[in-house]
Amino acid sequence: MPTNERDFFLQGDWSFLPGKNLILRYQATNLQTYIADLQNAVEQVRYKFRFQLDNRFGKKLQVRSRVEKVFLTYSFLFPDKQGINIYQDIKYQFSPFFSVQTRFSTFSTVDFDARIYEYENDIPGTFSTYPLYGKGNKWYLLLKYTPAEYLKIWFKYRRLYFDGVETIGSGDLEIKGDTRNDIRIQVDLQL
Repeated sequence: MPTNERDFFLQGDWSFLPGKNLILRYQATNLQTYIADLQNAVEQVRYKFRFQLDNRFGKKLQVRSRVEKVFLTYSFLFPDKQGINIYQDIKYQFSPFFSVQTRFSTFSTVDFDARIYEYENDIPGTFSTYPLYGKGNKWYLLLKYTPAEYLKIWFKYRRLYFDGVETIGSGDLEIKGDTRNDIRIQVDLQL
């Protein structure tokens, strides 16, 4: 399905057994990008391929496996670039009151241009999507506890590691070191 004359998106979704779903995605995007040393824009074509397998084992356990690959080509003078992201999601509903979601992710890209965005499951009212670039890994744990109808508690811990860097981010958000740790807690009380 073309979204405009410079972007093409195609996705196939196949439920081949009860609780088993396969998703294949292809996207090609033409962009004009600027290189620091050049006066003019350079055409860049970004190709993305995604393979995703969703498994449901009864009512309590869900498992998602995904591989996403990106290829960049330029109109002239610049070498092609690529990146890959592989992750494993696990969601388990221990009881009607308590559930756990976790993700283990590894990524490797040539540089920021070949970055891959990864959307995360998160606590309500927040949105987490990160550009993954360079080499590293990430994992998070998201807990939901509902001790009563009027009380819900979420806890999320995330650890993001970049291989071979001395700092993460820049300016006021700069972190010294190669690891970023985040903790989020939310309590929803409805009276």
